[in-house]
Amino acid sequence: MKNITTQLNKKSYIAFASGLILIIAYIISGKDCEPADDSDLQNNYPILIDSENAYTYLLSLTNFPNYQTNKEIVWEYSFGENRENEKIAEILKQNEKTFEEVQKTISCKGFILPEPTHIYSIKTSYIASLVEKKAIYEINTGNYDQATKTVIMGLDLGNIYLSTPQSMPLWFSGIVSYYQQLSIIRYMALDNKTPIENLKQLQTALENIPSIKESTVKAVKAEYIQTFKAIDKETEHFYGNSETNNTVFNTKFIYRYYFQPNNTKQFNIDRTRYIINNLKQQYYIDIEKNNDEEFTGADHKILRLIKPNVIGRLSVISYSMFPTTVHYRVYDLVCQLNATKVVVAIAIYKKENGKYPEKLEDLVPECISTLPMDPYNGKPFQYDPTRQIIYSVRENLQDDGGIIPPDDNTRRGRIVNSKRNHIKSEDDIFRIEMPKE
Repeated sequence: MKNITTQLNKKSYIAFASGLILIIAYIISGKDCEPADDSDLQNNYPILIDSENAYTYLLSLTNFPNYQTNKEIVWEYSFGENRENEKIAEILKQNEKTFEEVQKTISCKGFILPEPTHIYSIKTSYIASLVEKKAIYEINTGNYDQATKTVIMGLDLGNIYLSTPQSMPLWFSGIVSYYQQLSIIRYMALDNKTPIENLKQLQTALENIPSIKESTVKAVKAEYIQTFKAIDKETEHFYGNSETNNTVFNTKFIYRYYFQPNNTKQFNIDRTRYIINNLKQQYYIDIEKNNDEEFTGADHKILRLIKPNVIGRLSVISYSMFPTTVHYRVYDLVCQLNATKVVVAIAIYKKENGKYPEKLEDLVPECISTLPMDPYNGKPFQYDPTRQIIYSVRENLQDDGGIIPPDDNTRRGRIVNSKRNHIKSEDDIFRIEMPKE
């Protein structure tokens, strides 16, 4: 009987010791780290007087005439003789002040907001859409000289949005403005009525667009700062301002295991550096390709939920942008920008020589200073003058033949229209000739 009691006591001691070790390990593993150095993630924005700041002029554009009625007409208006030209002409006339303020905006040195959230008080997307539709209306009515000026104004608007991006929404406004104008430029390149002088002006404007990657790095750093501030608010919510909450024996030690302010900030720093480092790489040599489960939140294993600082990691992921979203958008835009330069150069070459170039290298230097590359594989775009297309290999880095799918085939949740000048299929396809009706 005594031996049994002794054995039970030993088992109890072992169980108690094991439990104590687990508790100590639990507390130690949940210990917060020291504050980290994030000086490399700070943006140095210029100090601007009001007349140099685009915010000054765009802030005045808050009350658009008949906004609720007009916005549907503006967004639906497109190319074609049978469009509602009279209605759009009336809307453009109502918004003459908008275009005057945009002209002042694009001559500014930057776009500095008092607070990043103030971007929501400005209808940046609607302003960009008005500029876009103004250019389309001028093309529909045959005013190519004025359309060229308007398109360049739209590109300059994107430039100013991305000059000092203090938030991802402002960055995205600039990206949208670029997308809109690039589509119009490709249309003009395919339109035989566009004078060659206008095409050369557009080509110059395209070559003057600042680095998309550098602008995105600034925006990512700005997003980092906003996430940093959100972490501070989360810290105050969990711990308040009392210094006594930092003691090991405080009743909030469980909070300290699941939410550690400095570890959370370190995770935010590592994640931001990860995004920036990937942006600085070329796609075709970027081994990581934003597949790191720790930073994307793609790992949903239960083990992840019991690790220290789970609330902190999930908070950072929910507050800030997903690496895959930034990565995809940047390369997609650079692909469209570079392809548009090539399409315009081909149009110039054809007007000057009466035929398509035999190879894309023939465009340099008469029609374009240097030949833009496909950003995905770092090589020239695929060129098929017989089918009148150029195309990018896209993310899979494989040449899938530039096959244009039949209309109404779904690609990435969108309906394919093979009559468009840009078709997303397995490859990214750009026409160099207006498709026949």
